[in-house]
Parts: sequence; C-alpha cells; structure tokens
Amino acid sequence: MLDRWHFKAPDLGELGKGTWRLLTDWGKISLNINVRKIAFRTRFTPGFVAGVKAQYCTKGFPYPLSENYVLEEINVTNQTFTEPGDSGSGVITRDGK
Repeated sequence: MLDRWHFKAPDLGELGKGTWRLLTDWGKISLNINVRKIAFRTRFTPGFVAGVKAQYCTKGFPYPLSENYVLEEINVTNQTFTEPGDSGSGVITRDGK
C-alpha cells in the first residue's frame, strides 16, 4: 500500500521521461535539471530548475548561497512547487542527488 510519501513520476512532458531514482547522495543544483520534492503540504511535486533568483554571501558561511526558481510543467500562472508548511523538504534530482 502506498502512503503519502510515495510518488509516481508524471506521465506527460519532459518530466515524464526516464526514471526517477531514490535519494542516493548529496549533489548540486544547476539550471535546467529535473528535480522533485516530497513535502507535507504539497506532497510530490516534480519540476525543473529554471533560473537563479539571487546569489549572496553571508558572514560565517564560506560559500555563496543561491535561491533558485523551480517550475512545473503546468500552466505558467499556477506554479506551486512549494507552499508554507513544506519547509525542510529536500529537492532531489532525477538521478537521486
């Protein structure tokens, strides 16, 4: 039986192609890669990294931080990759990183 944390890859579009692997290791986010997240509020949500909103440095952290846009393959006016209540959920690439 499937619980709320199991997912099914999309059937259509670019996000429906290929295989989505389970989490295997840490990786880096870059533009144009397919990603997904499984969260409390929005559940399983696939998308792709479409842009970088901001990149900045903070005191005490040795690497620059960035904030990325992730879009779904749905109506451009209805993008809800994440909502309040999803904080802490990981963003996972197609290959499990």
